[in-house]
Amino acid sequence: MANLPQFQSETILLNVFTIALKQLNQNQITEKQFFATLLKLACKEGLPLACLQSVWDKQ
Repeated sequence: MANLPQFQSETILLNVFTIALKQLNQNQITEKQFFATLLKLACKEGLPLACLQSVWDKQ
């Protein structure tokens, strides 16, 4: 869990999907590529890397 303020979490989420949808419209990409793009954008927008580690640990 990121343990970020709600406003910051909402901003990251909105920014990630807005940017990703623009990129998706410009390119034909696979689902795996799209998922990777979402993760990269989330980190770029401020999602702590520790959050991603917890996702991988659960798999």
